[in-house]
Amino acid sequence: MSGAPEHYDPEACARFLRELGASGERVLPIAEAALALASFERPRVAPRRYREHLGVLARDVGRHPGASGGVAEWVRALNEIILLKHGYSGDDQTYDDLQNANLMRVVDRRKGLPVALGILYMHAGRAQGWETVGLAFPGHFLVRLSAGPEQLILDPFHGGRICTAPELRELLKATTGSSSELQSEYYTPV
Repeated sequence: MSGAPEHYDPEACARFLRELGASGERVLPIAEAALALASFERPRVAPRRYREHLGVLARDVGRHPGASGGVAEWVRALNEIILLKHGYSGDDQTYDDLQNANLMRVVDRRKGLPVALGILYMHAGRAQGWETVGLAFPGHFLVRLSAGPEQLILDPFHGGRICTAPELRELLKATTGSSSELQSEYYTPV
């Protein structure tokens, strides 16, 4: 598989994304894929500084004291670095603005949709070697961190809070309707 293009080249970006989709890999370089997609909207903007910023996020998380702890400490490290140090937040004022899905614009603005913030969390967590996945939760992107039997689900959009089963049920009902109930497939990695 070719690497992500250094400069915007529509053919190279499309080839990179096709190769990712066909790779069959269980864990994809999701942040690189998001930058390739973002470059279609911003063809004159070089992805280099965004890659560098992703590297800084990963480095800062790795240097956080919680990085050597358990899953709860990992969540604390991610939250303190991504949300507090670097100032990211969910954009609840202009939620439907397409900028909130473009990773380049999310980095520039420091706010975005749950999935865009989740990509930052997954990138920084995976850079540490942590099992970090996005979940197929209906209507709202969530991230799960795992180490053996220890697992925590967090919501990057709402301050990186750790979600309990009752909170997940409440979120599900708020996004899909009051008759909805939690199902095992909602915890499937995507």
